[in-house]
Amino acid sequence: MHYRIWKTACAFAMVVILLAANTALAGESFKKVGVIMKSFDEFQNAVIEGAEKAAQELGIEIMATAPDAETEAARQVEMIEDMITGEVDVLLIAPTILDTIREPLDRAVSRGIKVIFVDYSDYDNYPKMLFAIGTGNYNAAKTMAEHFLITLDDPKNSNVAIVRGVLGAENHNQRTQGFVDVMEGAGVTVIDIQDAANSADRAATLTENWIQKYGIDGIHGIISTSDSQALGVMSAVINAGAIDKIRTQGFDGNTAIIEAVQEGTMTFTGAQRPSKIGYDAVMYAKDHFDGKKLETYYDTGVDIITKENAASFLKK
Repeated sequence: MHYRIWKTACAFAMVVILLAANTALAGESFKKVGVIMKSFDEFQNAVIEGAEKAAQELGIEIMATAPDAETEAARQVEMIEDMITGEVDVLLIAPTILDTIREPLDRAVSRGIKVIFVDYSDYDNYPKMLFAIGTGNYNAAKTMAEHFLITLDDPKNSNVAIVRGVLGAENHNQRTQGFVDVMEGAGVTVIDIQDAANSADRAATLTENWIQKYGIDGIHGIISTSDSQALGVMSAVINAGAIDKIRTQGFDGNTAIIEAVQEGTMTFTGAQRPSKIGYDAVMYAKDHFDGKKLETYYDTGVDIITKENAASFLKK
């Protein structure tokens, strides 16, 4: 008899605990969302616009900011502190260098702020986050690299160089590795990998140096881990009169690069879905506050943009 009473009491206690947990979740506020991107380039702005659209639909306040350039990674520390002071309920952030912002992110989490990594794919790097959302950078890079191989006349006798984004930025690390793995696996020689800090000017200078060092016939392709850098690569290749000899590729799906692909001055690029990243991030956050179970990572995918389909990706 006592055993049955004890079991009933335990069961009742569990129900009370579960109800209390659900009540706490339902009582959590979702009135303000903060967004911190890496810079204000076209891709980052599109993420913000997607988040703003979702916030407007939900009738919540949104604060969005970013450093002037991706090289100003430390500025994100101050911005996180501002978001804490501004009492946001959810913080969407695209970390430039995670180790730089780990401590202020911990403080945000300790204040009850739900942290979501956008344009990011590795939840395990910071498991205190609610979830990560963005392009699966490594797999997307592999898909794009496989298409790049098709554009080369003789992959096993080809040399390619890679212009990557800021050293330490996880998305650029993964993209670079994806490109390297496919290229080297196919017998392509990766002659150099250099950081252009997402700057078109730096990418142009790197390209000019490579062409001078290896000659137009000694470098067969240049891969960029972002479209911002691809603009500089394209400019230098055009100036060298090497459009027909050096294959070029971007990564993001920015309008200027899509137009270049359509015109034939850029070989191809990959389009992420930045607006979807921002929009879905806010909507999934709303699902969390509604008590729904979330995944730890959402892959928003990538599209290969070539001369044949470029027109369909341009904004109307």
